[in-house]
Amino acid sequence: IHGNGEDIEEQYRIMRTEVIEPIIRRETDFYFLPSSPSSANLFEHQNDMDNMDTHYWAVWHSLKPIEEYETIYPRMLSEFGCQSFPTIGTVKRFVPENELYSNSYSMTFHQRDYTRTNDKILYYVRSRYKEPKCFEDEIYLSSLVQAEAMKICVEHLRMNKFRCNGAIYWQLNDVWPGMSESSVDYYFGLKATHYFAKHFFAPHLITAKEVDGIIKIGVANDTGKDCRYNVSYRYCDFNNHVYGEDCFVAEVAASSCKWVYEKQSPFTGITEDKVLLLELKDEEGILLSRDIYRKDKDADSYYDKVNVTV
Repeated sequence: IHGNGEDIEEQYRIMRTEVIEPIIRRETDFYFLPSSPSSANLFEHQNDMDNMDTHYWAVWHSLKPIEEYETIYPRMLSEFGCQSFPTIGTVKRFVPENELYSNSYSMTFHQRDYTRTNDKILYYVRSRYKEPKCFEDEIYLSSLVQAEAMKICVEHLRMNKFRCNGAIYWQLNDVWPGMSESSVDYYFGLKATHYFAKHFFAPHLITAKEVDGIIKIGVANDTGKDCRYNVSYRYCDFNNHVYGEDCFVAEVAASSCKWVYEKQSPFTGITEDKVLLLELKDEEGILLSRDIYRKDKDADSYYDKVNVTV
């Protein structure tokens, strides 16, 4: 396909309506989506929030905070993502030892988003964490930021089911070793997102958010049957000193979501190292989902030094 804009649209229309779509309809039972993002009409409303599927890149390309995901309500979010470094084991397989720093020649050369080198990854790391102390910390923290971004987005969309009925993060894996939005790097190193996805895409999900000083606990049930859950939360600090807790039963219909509990937020607005630990269990007490809600970012928190014994 070549030519000016109108020529390209016409050639694409012919390819779609006279070549590809008839073959798909004749030879398969597949639903044919003419493009992504898409809409009811091929070249109209291709990337708005009210038609078909949407791609959203204000987080990452426009440097919006990852909480910005909670402001969008697409019908289907078919592409979104946030970059991270590959695992350290993968990095050491393609970067010489004397170039093991974020903006070395080799690290920059393997950055697929050439517009800002690797500074954009570090921008997001610094927005949520304290300054990394070394290259390996940069790699590890970038993986956590990416995972947190995907978690925030997917949980938000799942708690707005019926408005939005799908989310596909970009991307699963890499075609060469480098910095990208993948959750599995080129040498099959699993980033944090790959572990998080097991939970934020699980059939049963518990999550929480604070709105206007009110803590709300939500449950998403993406199974084919109505479910009765045992829900519990514990408000505590990092040393497990408990300041409040509760448990209750919640019923959520099949293939739906529901805000099942709300109360005045225990968080005062002053920086404090406290969290809400949430658990979702079935009627037999089997754990289905767990989440941790905290108001502060890690950059604003203080952690006691931990002594690990084996």
